[in-house]
Amino acid sequence: MAANEPETVSPKCAQSENSGTDAGACPARRSRTLQLGQWIVKGFLSVAILAGFIFLGQQIALLYEPEPTGALASQTLTSFDTKQPVVVQFGDASHAISQQEIRGNQFTATDNLRKICHAAAKRGSFPQDEPSDAELTLLHSLLLGDTTGDTDGVTVCAIASGSPIFIGIRHPLQEITNQDQPDTARIVAWGFATQTEANRWKLRVVSYASPPENATEQSLTIALPPDSQRLLQMGSPDGNSVLAFTSACDLEQQIVFFNHFFKNNHWEQRRAWRTSGHSGQGVYTRMQGSRSETAHIHLHRQLPSPEGEGRDQWSGIINLAYQSQQPR
Repeated sequence: MAANEPETVSPKCAQSENSGTDAGACPARRSRTLQLGQWIVKGFLSVAILAGFIFLGQQIALLYEPEPTGALASQTLTSFDTKQPVVVQFGDASHAISQQEIRGNQFTATDNLRKICHAAAKRGSFPQDEPSDAELTLLHSLLLGDTTGDTDGVTVCAIASGSPIFIGIRHPLQEITNQDQPDTARIVAWGFATQTEANRWKLRVVSYASPPENATEQSLTIALPPDSQRLLQMGSPDGNSVLAFTSACDLEQQIVFFNHFFKNNHWEQRRAWRTSGHSGQGVYTRMQGSRSETAHIHLHRQLPSPEGEGRDQWSGIINLAYQSQQPR
């Protein structure tokens, strides 16, 4: 992961925050550099998150055009509880963004952020590329602090004492005993907290990520038709998720694919697909124990290119909703 933080800051690791020690005030120049670094991190992550949600909003707006005559009304897309972490992945990109909202003072926000950053660094994938010089410099600075490395090979450090900005460092398993050696470690997570109002905070963590591990055991990994590409996926711990994709398959091929896929996974088709020349909607349901699961699929044909060449492109959104059934 590229390290864009200032190299002149002398950070303290998160573990040293609770010791009650204070190394003293930093010089004014270092304080200004720290503030600039915080603004850069916050700005970068905010733009990335905003871009993802803008894209998803555009796709939803496209898909919710008037339905074919006789079609049943569409059900609202899954909403996410902001008190629970929501993980956003961008197609096949190697990064994921986790966002959560909590209530409490700055100590509560900082403590929760450190734990979330640790969890993200622990479950994320280890980068396979070579670290940049900037990343090595930041690692050297971070790991020279009063570091107490965890036994699971993850170290979480604060950019500065009391600052709600953390760096998650991952060490190769075979090098856990050498956690003070920067050249054996990689930065795999960046976390920061922002206060939105009195005693209310948003926690965000960007991390190198394997497929999200925030879903339940009963949740389903959706396969896509051939010549399709995942664009954006959002998921929460209760299994609710929204997946946006594009496909070069025609409408009939996509319908056949999804009918086959869901049937093989023991889902039932709630009703026949509703289709028109430019859109299609399908709904599948199943029971998993005491949970009712519903998959809504919305497809929309994109406008042809001005050149009029190539196959039609389709945009799609798959909404997975889970609901516990109360015993009668």
